Amino acid sequence: MVNSDDFWSSIGKPKYVAAPMVNQSELPFRILCRRYNAQLTFTPMLHGRIFAENAKYRAANFQTAEEDSPLIAQLCGDNAAVLAQAAAHLKGKVAAVDLNLGCPQGIAKDGHYGSFLLDEPDLVTGIVSRITHEVDIPVTCKVRKVDKDSLQSTLNFCYSLEQSGCRAITIHGRHRTERGTNIREADWDAIKIVKSRLRIPVIANGGIETFEDIGKCLEYTGADAVMSSEALLEKPYLFSGRTYNHLDIMQEYLDLVRLYPNQSPCCIRTHSFRILYQYCKHHHEIRDKLALAMTVDDLEEALRSLRAMEDASKDYTHINGSWYRRHRNSSNDHANATSNVNYDAHVFEGFAGLFGG
Repeated sequence: MVNSDDFWSSIGKPKYVAAPMVNQSELPFRILCRRYNAQLTFTPMLHGRIFAENAKYRAANFQTAEEDSPLIAQLCGDNAAVLAQAAAHLKGKVAAVDLNLGCPQGIAKDGHYGSFLLDEPDLVTGIVSRITHEVDIPVTCKVRKVDKDSLQSTLNFCYSLEQSGCRAITIHGRHRTERGTNIREADWDAIKIVKSRLRIPVIANGGIETFEDIGKCLEYTGADAVMSSEALLEKPYLFSGRTYNHLDIMQEYLDLVRLYPNQSPCCIRTHSFRILYQYCKHHHEIRDKLALAMTVDDLEEALRSLRAMEDASKDYTHINGSWYRRHRNSSNDHANATSNVNYDAHVFEGFAGLFGG
C-alpha cells in the first residue's frame, strides 16, 4: 500500500487537472485536454452500485486508452461494501478511485451521495477505509465547504479523510448552495487554510477562468494542483497557456470522437455548445443545427457552415459573456446584460440540458 507522497509521485505530481464532469469528461474530451497540457484527468461520475453490478453499464460508461494516463475514476454512493466492489472492477485500470463528496444537485440529495454526505463523516471515512484496505487501490476525495460561513467543520472533515487513508483531496471553495445563479467567487482562503493543515496533496477547485488564474491560485493557496471544469469545457486548451481557434478545436474533438466511437450523442452535442458558445450567440442558425444534429456527420456539416460564415481567424471567445461567465456578470454590467443573462441561462442551458449537459 503506497503512502500519499508515493502516490502523488507515481502520477507525476500533476499541477493541471481536468475535473470529473457528468456526461462531459468522457475519453475523447479527456484526450483533447491532455493534448493541451492537462496532466491528470478524471472520468465522469460513475454510479457505484450500478457500476458494481451491471457489466453493460461498465462497458458503456468506462473507457480508457494508452494515452489516457494518469486517470482517476470517480464513484458516487453511500455503501462501503458496494463501492469496494465497484473499485475492484477498476483496479489496475486507473491510478486511483475518487469519492464524489461535492455534487450539489438534487439527484445527489435524493440518491444520498455527493455533497449531501458531508454531514456524515463516520459514514464517509468508513467508505474510504474499506476501499483502501479491501481493494488496495488509492482513494482520493472531492469535497466542498461543509458550512458556508465557518471553516472548522470543513477542516474536521478533511482531517478525518486524511486519517482514514485518503491519498489526496480536491476542495471546491464553495458551499453546495453556491451554484447556478447563486454562485459567488470561490473561497481561496478556505483552500489555503485546508492545504496548510493537511499532510496529503490538495487540489484547488473553483475560480479558474484563465491560465493566469492558475498561477495566482497555486501561489495564493499553496495547493499542489489546480482543477478546472467549466472553463475547460469552453477552452479545452486552457492549461496550455495559449489561445486557439475554437473551430479548429471543435474539429479536433470530433476527430477524437471518430477515433474512439460509441460516445453518447447527447454528450457530443453538449460539447459542441460549450466549445462554440460564442459563435452560437452570434449565429442562431448554427445553434439550431447543433441542436438537431444526430450524428458526427451532422455536427461536421454545421461546423463547415460556420466556417463558411466566418473568417477562420476570427474568434469571439475574447468577448465578454463566455460560458464560464454566464452566471457571473459584474454588477456594473448587470443592467445592460439582463437580456443576455436570460438568453444564456435559458436558451443555451436549455439546449444543453436536452443533451445531458
